[in-house]
Amino acid sequence: PTLIPGDHATFRVFTFGSLMGEPSFPNQVLRSYRATLPGHHRAYNRASEERGGTLVMGTEPGGSLEGLVHEYPVEIAQRLLGHVDRREGFDRSLDDDKNAYLRGYYPVQVGDDTQWVVAYLSNPESKNYFDPLPPADAAKRIEKDGKAALDYLRGIEKAMQKHKISDSYLSKVLAQLDKGKTASSYRVLARYLERGSVSPS
Repeated sequence: PTLIPGDHATFRVFTFGSLMGEPSFPNQVLRSYRATLPGHHRAYNRASEERGGTLVMGTEPGGSLEGLVHEYPVEIAQRLLGHVDRREGFDRSLDDDKNAYLRGYYPVQVGDDTQWVVAYLSNPESKNYFDPLPPADAAKRIEKDGKAALDYLRGIEKAMQKHKISDSYLSKVLAQLDKGKTASSYRVLARYLERGSVSPS
C-alpha cells in the first residue's frame, strides 16, 4: 500500500456498513472508534451478488457519513487490503464497471483531529449500482428480500448502537419498516438513530 500521512505504526480502515460489526481479521483489530467522512452519506443503492442479490448499503456524494475506523498493525496492511478488496468486490486490474466499490485514501474527522484512512465507496459505474432508494422504497425492498436483508440491516444497527453512531437516513428506513410491520425492535432502533444515543433496554 502507498504510504499515507499520519501514524505509520497503525493502519486504518473506515467502515460504514457490515464491516463495522464484522471487520476483516477481527483478532488483529487494535481498536475501533467513531469518525466522520465529509462529502458522503449512506444510501441503499446496490444489490450484492455475493449475498444473492440482496439490497446492501453504499455511499452517495454530499453530506457527511459517520462510521467506524478499525485500526490494525501496519505490518498486516497489504494482506488486510487483499482480504477486504475481495470482500468489497474491488480489483484494480478490472474495468470500472466490474468493481462494486472503489478503494481510496480519505481524510476523516475524529473529534478535532484529521486522520487518513482507507475507505471503500460506491462505484456508480458498477452494473449492480442503481439510483439511491428513498427510505420508503428501501423498506419495501428489504421486506421483499426477506431474512437476508433484515439480518444485514440488524448487523449494521447493532454496530451503530454499540458505538453510538447516528444516521437520519437509516432512521427513516426503520420507521418505514415499523409502519409495515409494527415491530417494537424497529421503533426502538429508529428512536435511537434519531438521537444518536444508546436505546433503553
